[in-house]
Amino acid sequence: MIEKIIELKSENPNFQLLIQSDEIDFYESVIEKFPDAIYIQEILKMKKNWNSPIQYHIPIGHRVNQAKIFHAILLILSRCEKIILNSGNVGMWICLYRGNSIGVHQYLNQKEYIYGELNPNYNIHDNKWIE
Repeated sequence: MIEKIIELKSENPNFQLLIQSDEIDFYESVIEKFPDAIYIQEILKMKKNWNSPIQYHIPIGHRVNQAKIFHAILLILSRCEKIILNSGNVGMWICLYRGNSIGVHQYLNQKEYIYGELNPNYNIHDNKWIE
């Protein structure tokens, strides 16, 4: 992701970087590299934990408010000229709100194994970016 940010920033030096992630490690690494980046502090962030989605870390009494803030973030991101995202639900909603995929750079994290079986389409040398 950081390599793609560097690439797009070099092509568009006047663009302002807006970061959205629920992973604190990602935020910290991007902010270290791009200290002038904009990020939204009001949304809960957590350490990377593959076995537990973010929604289970939000106290029950705060979930509705966090959902409203997150929805607003999706709407803001959908209006950005260039977007770097992964292949998760967030990216899908951003593109749906956007109405197109123009200017979207999507990273597909191919899995070598799916449900314990070797993925016949997996190739470590494939370009994992869709633009």
